[in-house]
Amino acid sequence: MARRNAGATAALARAVRRCAGSLPPDESGAMLAAALTDAVSANDDDPAARALAKVLRSEAKRHNSAKAAAAFAAAGGAAAAVAAVHSYFHDPTGLAFARPLPPPEQIKAATDSLAALADLAAAGGAARAAVIEAGAADSVVLVLVRNSNEVENLVECAPLYIQVCRLAGNMCFGGAGNWDASPSPGVCLFAHLVVFADDATLFRWVAHAIWNACTHSERARRAIHGHRVHGQKVVRTVESLVEGASRFPGTPRAYGLRALAYLVLGSEARRQSALREGVALVLMDATRDEPGMAAAALLCVSSVVGPCGTAHLARWSGVADRADGLANITAKLAAVALEGGGDAAAVSAGIIA
Repeated sequence: MARRNAGATAALARAVRRCAGSLPPDESGAMLAAALTDAVSANDDDPAARALAKVLRSEAKRHNSAKAAAAFAAAGGAAAAVAAVHSYFHDPTGLAFARPLPPPEQIKAATDSLAALADLAAAGGAARAAVIEAGAADSVVLVLVRNSNEVENLVECAPLYIQVCRLAGNMCFGGAGNWDASPSPGVCLFAHLVVFADDATLFRWVAHAIWNACTHSERARRAIHGHRVHGQKVVRTVESLVEGASRFPGTPRAYGLRALAYLVLGSEARRQSALREGVALVLMDATRDEPGMAAAALLCVSSVVGPCGTAHLARWSGVADRADGLANITAKLAAVALEGGGDAAAVSAGIIA
């Protein structure tokens, strides 16, 4: 196939931008798939590829019902987004971690593509299945591996990491996908990233990825909690989640507490590590947050605090009106622990005082 020159690709991008919004989801997805794939392969540095990635992102957001998102994703929208990320971050030598970051326009195009995938995965059902089938998990790993040793780029790449973590959490929400199903390092890379999440929004979405990865997987909990390099534990995930939940009130704190609750679930050793890091003080501070914090804090109390749970529950006035209640949440956590291969007794012991 002949490669288009930059001018032809720009003209194509303008045409797609004009008509995409009026098309049904399957036609929009197919057109964007053809246009974006062509633009990326024609010229990696062409700003038209960024323009098309922006259209892809807006179209994924427009088709937000389960049926429309599934049609858009299956027609090529998901595959095109994955192909775009792959073209910018893939390294055939297998040494992606050692290569420099792509140029800024490519990073922005990859960010838009990942955001589109995250929105499609959030629709659930067939849309999420199409995103997983397209290879979105490999896109997550490609981005995180490339930048796992470049902490100095965290601020510059924060929007990219936010969309990566949105996508990762949305893909495995409800057990739809498991990061521990293969030798992939993806689940450990979330642990690495949360240590350096120095921004409330980034912390929220890294916690989102950890929370959903751990909900149905004991193996993921063990990998994230005890991430090691050359036999040495180098990532303090529990400490970082507690610290982030303390620093960032509101929604980021809620996400951090949920992540922490599922990370320690089913393990007395992990529960004790959370207590050593002062999570009880964070739960006390959470009483000053909005009522929506009650459910997240209750979850964390049930999973972490154990015998001290009722003392902390007393600090929320009317908490029973805003959350499932301690007994119900404890039962749910116990069921999840058993499903994920954990020990239900470690969840429920000493909680009902």
